[in-house]
Amino acid sequence: MLNETSGVWYFDLNIECELYNTDVVNFDATWDFSKVASFISLMLGGAASMLTWFPSCYIFSKNVWRWAGYELLLATFFQSLTFVWFANGLCKTNSCQMAYGARADIIAASLWAVATLSILCKYPTVKRKNLDESNSRRQPPPTEVEMSNQQQSEERDTSDDRSVTEPEII
Repeated sequence: MLNETSGVWYFDLNIECELYNTDVVNFDATWDFSKVASFISLMLGGAASMLTWFPSCYIFSKNVWRWAGYELLLATFFQSLTFVWFANGLCKTNSCQMAYGARADIIAASLWAVATLSILCKYPTVKRKNLDESNSRRQPPPTEVEMSNQQQSEERDTSDDRSVTEPEII
């Protein structure tokens, strides 16, 4: 809302959103351009994010990985272009200040830039599991149990003792 005494736009979170009064607010080309730049940034960044999540299931080549980095680079560029909005006619006649949306755009552009650098500087190494190698670590259980001669002779001795001894009846 416009504070008529100071000429500064402010917002109150306690009231419902109102549509812009087109008699007061002129949607000029810079306003429309910043909305388009914001949409393009969102689409490129979202597509690149999806592309970077897929390598958890599939292996992409280095060229595809770099393509995701270039998408994020463009998302950073278009996210930065959204600040053209401050050059619209509304801000020329009134004083415009950065609110939480503009600060969120700065954080978003910064995070897109960090993601771009990390993707373009490092290609993930492919870790392949060799099934033969992983199975050779465990030895299969023995199919037959072999007893040593000493154990066999001890078992015979104890079995002979049992046959001689009579059970007691109580």
